[in-house]
Amino acid sequence: MTARDARIAATEEQVRARLGQRVWGVDRETLAGVIGRAAAARGWRVATAEALTGGEVARALSEDGGPWYAGGVVLPRARLPELMAAVAALDAEVLILTPHADENAAVTVRTPGREESAPLRYASPAEARRRGTLAALDLARRRI
Repeated sequence: MTARDARIAATEEQVRARLGQRVWGVDRETLAGVIGRAAAARGWRVATAEALTGGEVARALSEDGGPWYAGGVVLPRARLPELMAAVAALDAEVLILTPHADENAAVTVRTPGREESAPLRYASPAEARRRGTLAALDLARRRI
């Protein structure tokens, strides 16, 4: 290891110590790749059911690819119960759900034995799609 590499490693260690779980990757790692590796390590498959995000979560996960992604459905304006029914046929332990809401929404991630939601505020449909996608992926990363 060169002196430069040692400095980089020391700095990375300090950043991770201060920011903890907020650091999810380095170099060319993607958020979807981090989710996929964590799911695969547990033998879990991930499925998505989206209204608010219009398929953006599925796009991000499928770009990384892998047998850990079971697939997804997009149902515009669907609420949580409709999304749950639509994704039930996919054989997945992890569900990422982005239901429609007229105002303040919440994204939900279900893993075996656990469900967690994250509130989401937005001013426009485009902002809802962008924020919802990032919130759903980050919540999945933290829960898997």
